[in-house]
Order: sequence, then structure tokens, then C-alpha cells
Amino acid sequence: MFEKVIVGIIAIIVGIVVGVYFCISQIVKPTVIELKKSREMSNKHLKLYLLMNDWVYIKQKDISIEKYFVDNGYRRVAIYGMNYVGKTLLNELSETNVKIVAGIDRVGEKTTDLIKIVKPEEFNEAVDAVIVTPITYFDDIADAMEQKTKANIISIEDIIYDLKHEVK
Repeated sequence: MFEKVIVGIIAIIVGIVVGVYFCISQIVKPTVIELKKSREMSNKHLKLYLLMNDWVYIKQKDISIEKYFVDNGYRRVAIYGMNYVGKTLLNELSETNVKIVAGIDRVGEKTTDLIKIVKPEEFNEAVDAVIVTPITYFDDIADAMEQKTKANIISIEDIIYDLKHEVK
């Protein structure tokens, strides 16, 4: 009888351990991963919101983003990242003295009537600078693009920051 009680207790303990393991591996862990991804996306979108807010601020102060490029001698540039920020930069510079030679995008399938868009591994244009618009991935993109070009690799965030601080 005593042996059956011991076996029963061991079976209960094993069942609890297996149940806890299952809960952690199937419920808690994925939830933590999803929360982490959500937090990363939230931070990314906050940074983009703040960037665009600063961009609007400098426009309201009648400062064109073209000024940065002219002041730094960048006449031929490529835009890396042809989503919202990249398209906004393209539109802002389209009627200026700054020539957008190409768009660079990992997907490579996005289209525009204004410029050709290539994948990073296909980029081979001679430019003065490559402007990186995916600000949360700047370091990784800069490292990869430094292998492809001798041009300066600049974050749109740095450009907007510099122009904003000229206002003050």
C-alpha cells in the first residue's frame, strides 16, 4: 500500500512538472517573444513619428532638406529604404539641385516613376552619399553598404537632427 502512495505522489509530481514545462514552452515563452516584438515595433514607430515630427518642424521654419545636401557638397545621392520615409525624401528632393540616382530597397519590388529601385546587392552607382531611411537598422545597413560603395552613408535621422539644431 505504501508503495502505491509513493508511486502516486511521484506520478503527481511528474504530471505537475510536465504541465509546468508545457505551459512555459507553449504559452508563456511565445507570449514573451510576442511582447518583445511588439515593444520593438512600438519603439521603431515612435522613432519614426519623432523623426517625421522634427521634419515637419524644420519645414515650418522654411528650411528645406536640400540645404543639408548643398552645404555638404552632396549632389548625387541614393536613398536606402523606399518605404514612407524614403518616398517622402524622394518627393522632397525631386525638384531640387540634388539628383537622386537610385533607390535601394531590400525588397526591390517597389516602383516609382522618378528613379530606379535596386536591391542592395545590385547597387553600383557612383554617388556622393547614401541616405539610410530605416533608422532603427542604420548600423547594420551602413556596415553592409560600406562594402558596396565609397560614398558617405548617412542616416536621415542625423540629417533632420542637424537641420533642426540650425533653427535654434
